[in-house]
Amino acid sequence: GARGHIECRGLIMDPESRLSTIPVLRAEVSDAELTHEAAIGRLGEEQIFYLTSRGIPEEEAISVLVRGFMEVEMKGLPDELKERIRAALDMAAAGL
Repeated sequence: GARGHIECRGLIMDPESRLSTIPVLRAEVSDAELTHEAAIGRLGEEQIFYLTSRGIPEEEAISVLVRGFMEVEMKGLPDELKERIRAALDMAAAGL
């Protein structure tokens, strides 16, 4: 009855960046159900344009998109850990 899922998500922030994801799952029981998903992408110029055309400065628009990418709901995490993750994201966004 074991189940597992892994998601590998990557965001390429500039033209020189390269990223590869290799999801690996290993079961040591015969009745395990394992799944995976991998996604890599760049910020879309049309998304940035959409936000800037509504009065949001480009730097802030990029920050909004990156935060949206990073907001991953992880079910079952304790509230304290969720708050620490949010605080780390806030600090990272402030550095953009």
